[in-house]
Amino acid sequence: MSTSLIRSRAIIAQALDRQTWQQIDDGAVLQEDGVIAAVGTYADLRKRYPNTAVIGSGDEIMLPGFVNGHHHVGLTRCSSARPTCRWNCGSSPAW
Repeated sequence: MSTSLIRSRAIIAQALDRQTWQQIDDGAVLQEDGVIAAVGTYADLRKRYPNTAVIGSGDEIMLPGFVNGHHHVGLTRCSSARPTCRWNCGSSPAW
């Protein structure tokens, strides 16, 4: 099992509204086999998991993964993944 404690100066844990967010100063995330197992302050998690490898210096800012959960890849009429567009929606990508 691969386990590590990822340390950061601050974790932006969640948006509370458009102007405010939950922030954990001197935070850490415990991951076990790529799955988040715990989130909290570095001091608390280090005390609970003293022998776990630490990643990060504590100078970084940790943000949640940004996921576009509502994008229909390949289902739009003119997808950039297609080399040509049979509906003549524009030119093909230049790559």
